[in-house]
Amino acid sequence: MNREKNKPIASTGQVGSRPSPAGKYSGQIRSRRIAPSLLRRWVLWVLGAVSASVIVVAVLSSPWFYVRNVTISGLGQLASEEVRAAAAASTIPDKTSIIRAQTHAMELRLKRLPFVAEAHVSRRLPATLAVTITARKPIALLDNGSTRWEIDREGIPIREARPEMLLPMIVVASNQALTAGLRVSDDGVVGGINAFRLCRNSLLSGVSKIDVDPDADLCLNMNDGVVIRLGQPEELQKKLALAERIYEERPDVAAEVEAIDLRCPDAPACTPRKKDGSRHSLDAKHGRQRSRADGAQLLQSDIGRISSRNE
Repeated sequence: MNREKNKPIASTGQVGSRPSPAGKYSGQIRSRRIAPSLLRRWVLWVLGAVSASVIVVAVLSSPWFYVRNVTISGLGQLASEEVRAAAAASTIPDKTSIIRAQTHAMELRLKRLPFVAEAHVSRRLPATLAVTITARKPIALLDNGSTRWEIDREGIPIREARPEMLLPMIVVASNQALTAGLRVSDDGVVGGINAFRLCRNSLLSGVSKIDVDPDADLCLNMNDGVVIRLGQPEELQKKLALAERIYEERPDVAAEVEAIDLRCPDAPACTPRKKDGSRHSLDAKHGRQRSRADGAQLLQSDIGRISSRNE
């Protein structure tokens, strides 16, 4: 009896038994292991990044990619000193890689030159920078009483007028200081430039000079001797359209009148030419003293119709 009581009881793994710790966590440990394929991808990515960095450094430091040529186009209409200034603004330090060349800074330097309207720099591998310049085009000469300037359609003085430049003239009564490359802000000058721009490619293209008085009144002097008083730059397009209509309907207007007054475009007037055919100059200031004719010989029959078409 006592032997049976002391006999050990065999474990059955049922109630009261504890599971093995290794069996509990073995699945989690296996799940945390990095798959060999993922490890290979990471290694290849790191090697690729290192290789790319080495290639970039080699390209940036290789003499094969040093800039050796700078070509400049668009210099045909420039003076010799302007060509030299453009070349100086296009220089870069020695041993500069074409990849690292500061093309935007070069464009800004070129645009600061008063005769340059636009500039673009492009890379041409392996070692050339191509510079393209768009030069400012003068449309008139501006005479401020002391100096004559070539001026573009934006009102920017480009340079002092060259002797060979034969362009219409804007004569300003006041002696205002001008600086090459800085836009003119005077209302009369701006109005004169706009008048030239509107007259081009029209029947009024024969403008030889525009007088601007101290009050910014405009006066067109035509090649045929007719003087067209425009007054203030307001309603400029309407006034010029009316003047063009007059020339369209009466191409021989210069034989009959010496001046047309369009200061008030709704009530234009004219000064008849004298019988002896003499022509009298009419500037922007003294033209006010001349008496107005009723325009019976030229404008009276057509003025209502012309004005209505331009409203």
